Amino acid sequence: MNDDFDFFADVDDILFPCKPMKYDWSIEWAIGDAEKRGCTVTRSTSTSILLDIDNGASMDRYFAVFPKIKNKFDLKFKETWKSTNNNDHIILTCRELSFPCRVAIAACLGSDPIREALAIAMFNDELVEPSVLFKPGKPVTYLDEPHTKEPEEF
Repeated sequence: MNDDFDFFADVDDILFPCKPMKYDWSIEWAIGDAEKRGCTVTRSTSTSILLDIDNGASMDRYFAVFPKIKNKFDLKFKETWKSTNNNDHIILTCRELSFPCRVAIAACLGSDPIREALAIAMFNDELVEPSVLFKPGKPVTYLDEPHTKEPEEF
């Protein structure tokens, strides 16, 4: 028998996979660092959804899905900008929704899936509204301009 195997610990991990996690970093540290670099920090609220669109396929998903679900959640386009990594950051407004619901909508709309999974992990660790976007303080020039309007109904 393997002495490293702990039946009860392994069963606990299976039955309670969302128990609090530990991190070597802090979202508050990341916010402070962004502010030192001159970024504007946008925090999520119960009536906002923050999207981090990483690539063309994710933007295609945003344009395909948004018109189909916007009326279900009262989604409205508010603002967009290019991040320092040339990703599209988009802010949507919505009717009042729980944090997990807003993260699920963000993931469905093409937002970075790792970002959204980590937001849920931090939420499970009892962090309040652990979703933020950083807007560069200085204008960032790229060949592609950010999308400036909501997708049209098909």
